[in-house]
Amino acid sequence: MKVGLAGWWQTQSTPAIPRATLNAAADLGGKTVLVLGANAGLGLEAAANFARLVPAPGRIILACRSAERGEKALAHVKTTTGYEGKLEVWQVDLCELASVVRFADRFDADGGRLDVLVANAAIMPQVYHATKDGFEESLQVAAIATPHVILRLLPAMLRTAAEHKTLPRIVVVSSDGHYWAQIDERVWDAPGPDAGILRTLGSAAYCAQKGAIFARYSITKLLNVFFMRALAARLPADPGSGPVPRVVVNAVHPGMCITDIFAKFPLPVRALIRGAQRLVAYTADEGARFLVWAAVGDAAALRGQYIGGGRPQESSDFVLSERGQRAQESLWAEVLDILGDVDPKVLSIVREYLEEPKQHA
Repeated sequence: MKVGLAGWWQTQSTPAIPRATLNAAADLGGKTVLVLGANAGLGLEAAANFARLVPAPGRIILACRSAERGEKALAHVKTTTGYEGKLEVWQVDLCELASVVRFADRFDADGGRLDVLVANAAIMPQVYHATKDGFEESLQVAAIATPHVILRLLPAMLRTAAEHKTLPRIVVVSSDGHYWAQIDERVWDAPGPDAGILRTLGSAAYCAQKGAIFARYSITKLLNVFFMRALAARLPADPGSGPVPRVVVNAVHPGMCITDIFAKFPLPVRALIRGAQRLVAYTADEGARFLVWAAVGDAAALRGQYIGGGRPQESSDFVLSERGQRAQESLWAEVLDILGDVDPKVLSIVREYLEEPKQHA
């Protein structure tokens, strides 16, 4: 599928999901919701919307890089929703894989259920900046650390499905920007673990090329779609529910929304974006409702899908091509190779809980 201005406008002009629709679809009594990147923007408003849907004794975990900003987010959710269940701030820095390990180990020790995981964290880079792990930071957050969190928490979600007879959801926040992602074809053919796709895209040399950093956001959103599809193809089915897996995963485009993601752009560019947002963008609350819908809407329709405007849409032509399928499998293998070096539990989880990939619908 190729999306031009008309297609973009059709999705962008779709009305936001009404709260009444979310209320009618949600079955979150006593459940646990975890939102990554919950301190601001879409993550914060997603947490607030879940707070309106998760009655006590439910539990909402705000996973934030900054504990201080996380506490401010917690206060915002309480003030705006009157939520009376358990509301917690857990600190995790996706720019440091060791922090993800600590976060996941804490969840393992906590031993609680996990019904919804919204993987919302993203960075809009302006210059190259390497993490402690040696990757460009926006790529690490989207394509390495986000899969790291999801894979480490997957056993808790599968355990929740078995013990409580429920269908947990993983919502990966992507974008229609993935339709326009432009990457040198030679990157997809990068041979071997020392010159893989992520290692190439995350290197200082690649990012030094003209336009590479400014193209980064759409690339990370493409990688989000690839990871979602690779995981969906490997999730075990629930024997009592036919082809529906024990955990549902999807990738969601929330639309252009008024958030602070462009805050570090130069002032003239920021002013231009703000002007466009006032004309066509959703509020952060409206965009967040698309994320919540992916977590509570019809599981059979939303499983393993790229979702825009509140409904499944076809992914990009590249994603669906044979070359895209090869890239998807190469990326999956490389993510496991990278994570296996810093967190061997990831490889154990993949071996124990996931299956050989099935062809994606």
